[in-house]
Amino acid sequence: LSRSMAIGGGSPSVLVLTVRLFGQDEDGNDRRYADLRQKDKARVDAIQRHERTWENDHQHMCVFSRKCVRTVEPNRDGSLSPCLPCRAVLHSSRFRAILAIEMPQPDNFRYINICFNPRYVRLRLQIWLTEPHFQDPENILLRFIRGVLAGQFDDEKVFFGLLEAMVQSKDREARGVGRQNFQFAPEWDEFVQITSTYVIVHSISP
Repeated sequence: LSRSMAIGGGSPSVLVLTVRLFGQDEDGNDRRYADLRQKDKARVDAIQRHERTWENDHQHMCVFSRKCVRTVEPNRDGSLSPCLPCRAVLHSSRFRAILAIEMPQPDNFRYINICFNPRYVRLRLQIWLTEPHFQDPENILLRFIRGVLAGQFDDEKVFFGLLEAMVQSKDREARGVGRQNFQFAPEWDEFVQITSTYVIVHSISP
């Protein structure tokens, strides 16, 4: 648990669930989680949570079965054993497969999903910022990243909505994917609608 912030496991990935729920697109390709609307992503996330077979307790560094009976069995030597459902998690093939995954090398931290391992991503980012080409105090990217790490942009939802749209757009461009079904963050959509309304009102005002 020290290397993962996932709150549980044992359920299918969001990629598998996306195909299960939404099938294929008009071109016959499996639908991608990244291309779903926010409400559809929320639906996939909810199903994934409900299908988890175990929960991770990071505070006490323990793993519990979702079917835990909340009782323990005393052994002859006085020690305590987990209940049968919790022991079943330990012996499950999916749980053991996850345990067998090795810790990524530092250079691969950038590929870790920040939803599951924000501590390692933050650590790698801080190390990255010490490299020579980031020592210019006027570097706008450096100033922005330091501001993000300091929490200065936590409430800038409209800005991050635009940033998310730009990143997704460039990602699609790099993969040769069109912009059909492209979804903007709700905060950015709301900002654009308000701005458009303001422009229209003032353009027709005498």
